[in-house]
Amino acid sequence: MVNVLIGNKNTAELDILCQNLANDKDYRIENVTTGKDTVTMYLKTNPDILVLDNSLSDMTIEDIVNRLSSNPVESKKCNTILTLPKTYNIRMNKYAKINVNGYENIKKANGAKLFVCNHLSNSDGIVLDKILKKEYDPTFVAGVKLNDDPVTNLGIKIIKHISIKPNTADKEAIIEMINILKGGENLLLFPEGTRSRTGRLIEGKKGAILVARMSKANIIPISLTGTEKLLPINEKGNMSQEKWSDAIVNVNIGEPILMPKKNKKESKHEYDERCLNHLMQAIAQGLPEEYKGVYK
Repeated sequence: MVNVLIGNKNTAELDILCQNLANDKDYRIENVTTGKDTVTMYLKTNPDILVLDNSLSDMTIEDIVNRLSSNPVESKKCNTILTLPKTYNIRMNKYAKINVNGYENIKKANGAKLFVCNHLSNSDGIVLDKILKKEYDPTFVAGVKLNDDPVTNLGIKIIKHISIKPNTADKEAIIEMINILKGGENLLLFPEGTRSRTGRLIEGKKGAILVARMSKANIIPISLTGTEKLLPINEKGNMSQEKWSDAIVNVNIGEPILMPKKNKKESKHEYDERCLNHLMQAIAQGLPEEYKGVYK
């Protein structure tokens, strides 16, 4: 049972969240007042999810847990939905059997690592964060629309991420990705730029190879199957209606690769296509035939 405490302000976002959680018997929802009463209740019940409404205005995500845990009379407030990682661990432990192959390949790469993976489900980031966080703690690249849905918003709150505008040349986000890698930290992105509706690989976006080339980071290909069954895409595109199901999730981590060098007679377009194909083929190599799609 997942315990959820929700602040008592009646916002539309909280209404939607309550409705979605109420339909799932794994959640026990309890409304509480904000401020000191919320803090006291938190200490008594140790909820898996603490949702604080927008009457709480001046506490950051980074210090909220410490403040709530250490000072029962803390009067500082918060304006964000906060999710504690235990919640999604419960979900993963209940529904997913995760098999990881090739984890040792990551250590073959020195310096910052650019993880690239096929994209099947909104659970992909949660699965990969669970596997990689302890040793590599990558920053994930997530589409901005995940911030707009109250349920997916809960998921990305527990994952270190930067937001990108899909299907656009989001220069600011790309520069941020390159800087993360040049600063020695790790990054994970989904080169397809969107979830595959068929489960098969779709054509990758060239932003991935730009980040790889500009950062000169070692690329770690990850091939993922089973998450399309763990949290299937809603047929009508309504992410808040997506439901968890039992699934076997296989995660294959490949050998590190680097971007190939440009040939003298090669045009920029030809070189870009060759680099993108090189990256996507590395992901396809770890997938069963039926998942390889356009990269068979």
